[in-house]
Amino acid sequence: MTGVQTCALPICSVKGKFSRSSVLARVNDKIITIGDFEDFFKVRVGTYSEGVRSEELTRIKYFILNQMIEEEIILDIAKNEKIEIPEFQIEQELNRFKQQYKSEEAFQAFLK
Repeated sequence: MTGVQTCALPICSVKGKFSRSSVLARVNDKIITIGDFEDFFKVRVGTYSEGVRSEELTRIKYFILNQMIEEEIILDIAKNEKIEIPEFQIEQELNRFKQQYKSEEAFQAFLK
């Protein structure tokens, strides 16, 4: 059984009040911190959120947080069911992700 707990932090105002290590959600034994969420949000949305009204940005952040929680649930179930992903599928997904960057150097800079 998968258990999910979220805190009542308004994720739209995490800067200043809370640290990157503050707990935002818990999926079974996996803790999602504000730092984890900020990194996940940056990967998913990037600079597209710049200039978005704060009310809309809050909605987007809650949507992205729900995606993150859903992915953690899926990973937890896959781990419990011992589901493995073939290496070629991992390579395909990595290549698809790399296409979001202008060059290999830009991708490597993002990873650092």
